[in-house]
Amino acid sequence: MEILPRSSEDLWRGFEGFDQVESSRAFVSVGNIHASHTGMPKDDLWVFPQCVITCSISDFSQYFSQYFLTNVLNPGDNRWFCSQCSFTTCPGCNLNDMAVAHQHKLISHILPTQQIAQGKTSVDLIDSAFKTFESSPFIGFKSTGSKQLLWLTYGEMSMKCYALAKYWKQFVVNDSKHVRPFTVIMADTSPAYVTCLLTGLLCQAVIVPIHSALQLDALTHVISTVDPSIIVVDEQCFDKLSVILSPNPSRLIMTISGSEEQLKSLTTIHKDSISLTTALELGNKIQNDIRPYSFLSSDTVSAILSTSGSTGFPKGAMFTEELLVPNDTFTLISLFIRIDYQPFDPVLVLSLMSTMQYGSRRALTNLKDMWDDIRDIKPTSLGLSPAI
Repeated sequence: MEILPRSSEDLWRGFEGFDQVESSRAFVSVGNIHASHTGMPKDDLWVFPQCVITCSISDFSQYFSQYFLTNVLNPGDNRWFCSQCSFTTCPGCNLNDMAVAHQHKLISHILPTQQIAQGKTSVDLIDSAFKTFESSPFIGFKSTGSKQLLWLTYGEMSMKCYALAKYWKQFVVNDSKHVRPFTVIMADTSPAYVTCLLTGLLCQAVIVPIHSALQLDALTHVISTVDPSIIVVDEQCFDKLSVILSPNPSRLIMTISGSEEQLKSLTTIHKDSISLTTALELGNKIQNDIRPYSFLSSDTVSAILSTSGSTGFPKGAMFTEELLVPNDTFTLISLFIRIDYQPFDPVLVLSLMSTMQYGSRRALTNLKDMWDDIRDIKPTSLGLSPAI
């Protein structure tokens, strides 16, 4: 199908043989102006407000029915798509200056949400998203050196998470559904932090993200109460945490250095801990399946999420699988990109599940570079706190 540019003059033309059709977006008068000797249309001219479309009856029927007869678009539906102006033109109506500036070569284009990751549990949803959107961008961040915007795909994050999960599995024995292992994560938001959140869920551990600004007595209370099998801590919080930890050979302490936040390699910070880099290397050598044999039900607790603890003690809430896994059925017509500036979001994992369900993108940045990041990333949603 080709759309030929047309001036704003003579926008409406009527042809005999067809009635005028009224829709919510345009009035269209159509008709066959050329016919073969058999009386069947051979080449037809369709007139729209800003262009003339030359196409066959069958092509126009699909184009017209999808854009003008209804606003409802379902996952898997096709739409006509021009790659030259896709980022400057409304996908629903194609009405802007670009629409009259050049000839459009339209191709049938699947909606971005033609596929949705499926899963009734967090493990199944994460696994499905990694496979369904393997080549799609997932986590974006600015390189600490070049300040270049980089994206990790779902497939790349999948390799990191599964490698880490294989190593973690030996510390999160989960033989009974009544006794759940805990994973405490004390680090700022980063690609490494997201990797640890997803890995904890893949291992069927109860994830407990806590703020690095938590007071020492509150931190002691949290650690002693949940008795975590795995503690993930970033470099700046390690000294604070090490003060309250007693020797425990069955507990894994994994550190995230400043470089490792962007999943770069580095050595171990402390002799009694293991670095993220080492854990990934060891996990890549393990061939075993990561999944424990315990069954996750809708009322299984998989996360304890709290406030920042700015008042001294955090106020926590238990999240079951039913609360953790989204059950939305709406359709995203355009690409969804969320940008997160907060150094710590206590409920990041909740919106992360929705992001993965639809194969959308997350960019993790900071307030200092806010305007540059908005310009480069072009987000459709900002994950900001009310104070910001």
